[in-house]
Amino acid sequence: MKYIVSWSGGKDCSLAMYKAQQDYGKPVMLLTSIPANVDKTMAHGYRETILKKQAEAMALPIDFMYFEAGAYRDAYVEKLKQIKQEHGITHVVYGDLYLEEHRVWIEEVCREVKLSSLFPAWIKPGDSMELYQEYLVLGFRSVIVNVNKKFLGREWLGRYLNEELANEASGKFCPMAERGEYHSLVVDGPVFSKPLSITKYKVLEEEECFKMDIQEIV
Repeated sequence: MKYIVSWSGGKDCSLAMYKAQQDYGKPVMLLTSIPANVDKTMAHGYRETILKKQAEAMALPIDFMYFEAGAYRDAYVEKLKQIKQEHGITHVVYGDLYLEEHRVWIEEVCREVKLSSLFPAWIKPGDSMELYQEYLVLGFRSVIVNVNKKFLGREWLGRYLNEELANEASGKFCPMAERGEYHSLVVDGPVFSKPLSITKYKVLEEEECFKMDIQEIV
């Protein structure tokens, strides 16, 4: 089966890719969306250079879909059509966990392009802690790079996902952060051929969050 992975750079897509690889082998490539004229992804705020380093560490090609404000869907459809035509893919793997409305949107878009969407890490909301523990056991290492002030403090920036976060999340918020409680950058794990390290960054404070503006990884 020929498939690509919708790649954000964080833990969810890395886990989904790992699970897909167990059944279908390596993907054709990674695909990341970036606003036009902005050198950063939307939710995570990663530069292209960071994502390219991740792809290199996984020995995978990566492609980017650039879009103008208000034109995301059209740009995404055209990009999927292009990749399908050039590489003969049949499926797209997504790291979504349990937000049904987003899954419905993805499935509609993929149907339009005559591609199948796969959600290897899909769970019920109540299974988030179990999935979080599985992620740790598999040996993934992800750094917390963005925290929502409602749930975590600035001191969590730069920490690896660990049992302490699980204890902090228990009964308070989703440990897998499916609703944006935090964001992470995956730097090692079973899909990596070599680990990565963050070597240059700045800490920024915004109204709702603290975040690491990562400028370099090696």
